[in-house]
Order: sequence, then structure tokens, then C-alpha cells
Amino acid sequence: MVVNYLEAHEQFNHDFIFKAEILSENSQIPLDDLIGKMACIECMRHDGSSRFFNGYVFSFKFIKNDAGYSRYEMILRPWLAFLTYRNDCQVFQEMSLKQRSLQLFKNCHFSDVLWHLRQPDPEATFSVQFNETDYNYLQRQWEKAGWIYWYEHRADGHTLHIIDQTQTCQGIKSPNNELVWRGSDSHNNLVGITSTASQSQMTFNHYSSSTFDFKSPDQLQSEFKPTTAFANKMNLESYVYDGAYAFKDAEQGNKNLKQKSDAIAAEAKMHYLGCNNAYAEIGHWFKLTRADSSTDVPAEYLITSLSHKVGNNYLYEIETRTAQYEAEIECLDRNLAWIPKLNSNSEAVLIYGLQTAKVVGPPGEEIYTDKYGCVKVQFHWDRLGQQNENSSAWVRVATAWAGSNFGMVSIPRIGQEVIVQFLDGNPDRPVITGSVYNEDNLPPWELPANATQSGILSRSTVGATTENANAIRFEDKKGAEEVWIQAEKDQNINVKNNETHTIGVDRTKSIGSNETVSIGADRTETVGNNETITIGTDRTETVGSNETINIGANRTKTVTGNENITIQQNRTKSVVGNETDSISKNQNISVTQNQSTSVGQNQTVTVGLNKIESVAIAKALNVGAAYAVTVGAGHAVTVAGAMNTAVGLAQFEQVGLAKNISVGKTFTIDVADKFELRVGASTLVLKSDGSITISGKEILIDGSGPVQINGKDIDLN
Repeated sequence: MVVNYLEAHEQFNHDFIFKAEILSENSQIPLDDLIGKMACIECMRHDGSSRFFNGYVFSFKFIKNDAGYSRYEMILRPWLAFLTYRNDCQVFQEMSLKQRSLQLFKNCHFSDVLWHLRQPDPEATFSVQFNETDYNYLQRQWEKAGWIYWYEHRADGHTLHIIDQTQTCQGIKSPNNELVWRGSDSHNNLVGITSTASQSQMTFNHYSSSTFDFKSPDQLQSEFKPTTAFANKMNLESYVYDGAYAFKDAEQGNKNLKQKSDAIAAEAKMHYLGCNNAYAEIGHWFKLTRADSSTDVPAEYLITSLSHKVGNNYLYEIETRTAQYEAEIECLDRNLAWIPKLNSNSEAVLIYGLQTAKVVGPPGEEIYTDKYGCVKVQFHWDRLGQQNENSSAWVRVATAWAGSNFGMVSIPRIGQEVIVQFLDGNPDRPVITGSVYNEDNLPPWELPANATQSGILSRSTVGATTENANAIRFEDKKGAEEVWIQAEKDQNINVKNNETHTIGVDRTKSIGSNETVSIGADRTETVGNNETITIGTDRTETVGSNETINIGANRTKTVTGNENITIQQNRTKSVVGNETDSISKNQNISVTQNQSTSVGQNQTVTVGLNKIESVAIAKALNVGAAYAVTVGAGHAVTVAGAMNTAVGLAQFEQVGLAKNISVGKTFTIDVADKFELRVGASTLVLKSDGSITISGKEILIDGSGPVQINGKDIDLN
């Protein structure tokens, strides 16, 4: 096979395309056999050196049979172009752009790349390739980073050069890196520059942009003003909102704007040259010199685009065409920076519709979040994720209300299906806006049977069942309306001012264990009808100060066991009507100090058996009128010391049978007027005048010793 004619186009940040007309004596070349194979076209320069156009066959087409030859069309493209046939959806996390590029290069069975990067290449927290080719993803990212690339060819391959500053480019390989201006002399077999053209275009003279980062929630702005001829004439500003998280500070924002300015400025100051010197090479600079001048300082230009037209003389006898080489050069002053414009060789990837994803996290966890309430998700299109905390970066979660330490919080849990939108349509900026039920996650109340029910039901974690939940549910079925509230464990209600409860009919309150009610000030409880309080075991009531109980009618108090009443100070008991104390067994009354009993009218004390009264010191009994003591059997009074009985008027004593008085020593009866002792018909009368009268039927004086009668007059009759 012989190359009859070649059209080749090379351009910064674009893949080269070499379109060659092939001559062959074989009209039956299997077209499929050449696809994907490397081919190299060698071009002989004017000085005998070779220049190579190397690539992979992406198209091979039979054109026609002509003059004994079969003509074919072959298109060569670089190895990177294989990535245009790999479409994917995947997530890159915590990877620099170089690392992401190398990972995608692995999808090619062969790659050849040289890196010349001087600027930092930071790791991207989260970067998404979505419904696009590997090639488009790389182009988008390289353009955003301001990376420049081109290819350098040799006989056995071609190398992808990636740089971030065009100042690192090398000179062409011609002597002294020169291309000589030939002008009209180029037809005299002299190689060099054959034509020139330049341009200047209007550009912006003021660039500004803004962004937003929720971790520094103030609008970030940046601006850059290049030096242009129109800088002081009018304000030609380009202001754009770069979307969320476009730059972290003003310095980075200014750098991005300068990169944008350089890209536009380079496009506005291009030079267009015609050339027939095959040493012209993209990605290299050259000196433009004049053959007749040795004193002028040559201008230096960087080649950014190059189109070749190469013809062979193989069919000279038929086509009368000599071997030829022509090139069209686009170049830039070497001291100017060339930067790719965004989407110059890529398509922006935007996701304006909704997607759903699954919330994921570490094994064994049910809730996985950060301090902002973000969660990790795995998108349904992600076939590489492992359904764990590494499936995505933290994704923010929208809520109905978000303020400074106030608002609503409901963190999506692992396994839930959530709705995801993308800020500004950027697939690298997901945000969760809601959640949906699916077959694995059904609503908490069976539908459609309970379609009238709405509410919130959470789930206890970790390892809870469907029975473990906090909930509030509204039943709106007519006639069965209900508000149902459940606290799976504790419920705490904090009312900082007043609380009012109004219940139209009945209220039932059931407490499984203890209840504590603490009231800081007063409490008023009003029961319109009856109140029944049943206490299964003990009851303790403590009143810090006074207690008043008012009962409109009767009160019945029943204590099945014992009752102890302890009063630290005084007790006053007032009964307006009657009081009856009925004690089935014993009663003990213990008074530490004094006891006073006051009865307005009558008092009756009835003792069924015995009554024992013990007074430690003295006892005084004052009866205003009469005092009667009735003893059914015996009555004994024992006085350890002296006993005194004082009767204001008369004293009467009746003894049914016998009365015995025993005096240890002296017995004295002191009567003021008359003492009379009567036994039947016998009497003994002693008067205050000193007379003694003994009267009886018989009077016997019997003495075991002497009997002596002394008197002034003694009359015995």
C-alpha cells in the first residue's frame, strides 16, 4: 500500500485526524482486518529527514478501482480516541485529575503519555462521569483545569504530551528553531513561510464571578481585569455565577478568571501562516526570520494548530502531480499563554431532571451522617460502588426548615430510596430533596386500607423491629377521627409557660410503673362529680406547709391494714356535729406532754372490760356540778402517798355490804359541829360543845385491862 495523498489536522486539545488516500494493487483488502491497528505514514522532508504521521486505523474504506490501482481511504486517530467508544457512569472520589486520567487510560490496551505539570493538582472530593464517554469526561476535566495537550509522532507510535503551561514547550527541530520567511520565493524550491495573516478581536476587559460554599455560607466573589486597549474606554464586563463550590476563596477565583481571560485573549490574537517546511510541528515554538536580514530580532511563535496537505508523485505519469507539502499554521506570540476554552472539545454534562439513589453506609450501621446531616448514597447507575460509605461523597439533605440551631431534622437512613437533584445541573453537586417508598421500604400503615391515616413513624435503632418506633398518626376517617402518639421509651414534654388540656368526654390514664408530679407553686383540681382513687400498695403524701380539705357532704375513709398519723407540731380537730370513733380492737393514745379534753356538754366513756389509767405525777379532776362513779363490781383506789378528798358541801357514801378501813397508824376525823355514828338502834353522837352521847339497848364496856372513867360528875343509873 502506498499513500497517494494525505490531509492531516492537528490542534491543541483536539485529537489529530489523518485522512489518507491509499493506493493498492489488491482490490480485496479485508476492511475489518485493518481497523484498530497502528499505521504510520512517513513523509520525506526537503533535507532528506523523515517526518512521521502515526495513528490507529479508525476507518478504512474502499473508494474505487482506477488506472490499475484500487483506491482506499484510511483515517488515523490517536490511541486516546479509543476512549470515544467507551461510555460509562461512575464516581471518582479523593483523586487528582492525573490519577483519574491514568485510571481511564487503563481502558486502552496501549497508552503513551508524558506529563509536564508545574501547578498543583489537588484531589477532587467528588467527580462524576455520567452518560458520557471516557473521552468527553477527560476533555471536560482537562479544559476546566487549563491543561493543554498534543501528540508527538515517531515511526513506532505517538506520545500524548500534557502540560499546564505553554512556556514549557520546546522549539521545532529545524536548524536554530527557525522558519524562514520566503514569500513569493517559495516557488523556487525554497522552504519556509509562504504567507502571513494576523488578527485582533474585541474581548472583555473585566471578568467577575461568584460562587457559594455551604461550609463558608457567604457569597464568594472574585474579579480580574486584564490589560487591554479598551481598558479605560468602557466597561466590558463578563460576570457569571459559576455554580456551587466553584472556588474556595477569592485567590482561587481570580486564578480561574485569569485562565478564562487568557483563553479568550489567545483566540483574539492568533496569527495564520502558510508554510511548506515540514519541520513545523504542533506544540513547538519557532523563530520567524528573514533570509535577507541578520540584524532583526526574530519573532517567536507557538504553533497551536497545524493542517498538512501532503501529495505523492507515485502517479505522476497519470496525474502529473509532483510530490508536495503544504501546511497552514495557527500560532500565538510565544510570550502569551494559551489556555483551552471550556467545552471547546467537550460537551457539558448537565442533569436537570430528578434521580433516585439508595442511602448507604458502613456495614452494621443504620444511620450514617456528618455534622451537617449529610449522608452517603449509591446511584442506580453506579455499577462500581460497593453499597457502603465509599460509594459517594457526603450529600446534603434538604429539609422543610433549616435555621441557626433550629429547624427540622430527618436524616435518611441506610437502605432508603431518596430523590436527588443536582445544583445548577452539575452531576458533581448532588443534593437530596426527598425520599420515596419502594417494595423493600413500604409505608408504615398498610395502604390503601388505611388511606385516611397520615403522620410520622420513626424506627428505633440499631436492630429494632417494626414494633419499635416513635410515632404520631392522624386518623381522618369520618366518625373515627383520632390522634395517636407513641413514645417507644421515654416522653419528655417541656412547656415553658402555660399548658391547657380540654377533654370533651372521658379520659383514661394508665401508668405501668411510677408517676411523679412536681408543681412549683399552687395546684387546683376540680372534680365536678365523683372521684375514685385506688392505690394498690402504699401511698405517701407530703405537704410542705398547710393542707386544707373541704368536703361538701360525707367522707368515708377505709384503711384495710394499719394507719399511722404523725403530726410534728399541733393538731386541732373540729367536728361541728357528732363524731363517732369505732375501734374493733385496741386503742393506744400517747401524749408526750399535756393533753386537754374539753366537752361542751355530756361525755360518756364506755369500757367493755377493764380500764387502766396511769398518771405519773398528779391528777386533778374538776367537775362543775355533780360527779357520779358507778362500778359494777369492785372498786379499788391505791394512793402511794397521801390522799386528800375535799367536798364543798355534803358527801354521801353508800356501801351495799361491808366497808373496811385500815389505817397503819393514826386515823383522825375532824368534824366542825356534830359527828354522829348510827348502827341500827345504837348511836354515838359527838358535838362541838364537847358532849358525847352513846345510846343503845345495851351498852357493854369490856376491857382486858383497867377501865377508868373520869368526870366532874359521874352519874350511873
